[in-house]
Amino acid sequence: MRLRFTITEQNVCSLMEKLNAWNASIVSRDESASQIAVVCEIEPGFYRDCEASVRNLQGRVEVLAYSVHAEGDTQVDHYDDHEDIPSPSEPDSLVQLSERMQKQTLTSKKESTEEEVKQNKCSTCNALVGDTKQYREHFKSDWHKHNLKRKTRQLPPLSAEECMADMDLDDSRADLKDYSF
Repeated sequence: MRLRFTITEQNVCSLMEKLNAWNASIVSRDESASQIAVVCEIEPGFYRDCEASVRNLQGRVEVLAYSVHAEGDTQVDHYDDHEDIPSPSEPDSLVQLSERMQKQTLTSKKESTEEEVKQNKCSTCNALVGDTKQYREHFKSDWHKHNLKRKTRQLPPLSAEECMADMDLDDSRADLKDYSF
């Protein structure tokens, strides 16, 4: 990874010590006015430490080039020289690949629209609810409201049948309370 550090003159010694510790290879050094710019190549794993150190020294870090290279390779000059121009053999394979992907996309869209309607899942009730309209109606249902109350008490959700039985039991208890002497 090629980086440019811009730092004040009084902090250059600290920066150079850090660069030596990170085994950075210095490409260039430019002194202008009260700031110094150092361009170097460094292992990407040191980037975060490097950026934090330079910020502590009131400096600035710029990434000039990213590179994928073999282990132990310290030069990235040749990576900046080429442009991403596909080789003559690539266009055929790219065209074929894109055509195959387009056919797969078209066939999968046809199959999905014919076979299934999107199911929405209510995480509160842990249940699949039909299309969007049914999903909205579910949120207004007693089942969902009951499971919301259970969720606030950190209890697991009930199925629709269990919920009806639980609500009937709660109603019976409330009736008994009203008529108790």
